[in-house]
Amino acid sequence: MSILCMDVGTKAPIQIETVDMRLHAGYRKTLVDKAGALFRRHSQLLGLKLSIRRSETGKATAEYATTARLVLPGYDKIVVKRGQRLSAVIAETLEVAGRQLRRRARALRAKKRT
Repeated sequence: MSILCMDVGTKAPIQIETVDMRLHAGYRKTLVDKAGALFRRHSQLLGLKLSIRRSETGKATAEYATTARLVLPGYDKIVVKRGQRLSAVIAETLEVAGRQLRRRARALRAKKRT
């Protein structure tokens, strides 16, 4: 199931794709809010594609895997995280994505100075 949504504040293209699960409205709202914050902080970000997959492990708990593809000028950055708590996996994925964007912006600023 794929959902294409636009963050109201930034008009940013955010695509959320789920595999083998349905995403509750609270998670969807949190994803759009956190992704919108990334777009507001980083002007070089052109789009964000999030893929959330649930896999049965045979145990009582399932494992979740998220993949965030940051669409940037030049080449895309991909962040992959796995875990057993969906909220923690989503938060960690978007936190690492923000770190990648900050690192890229710092490198671009250093390149302009030289």
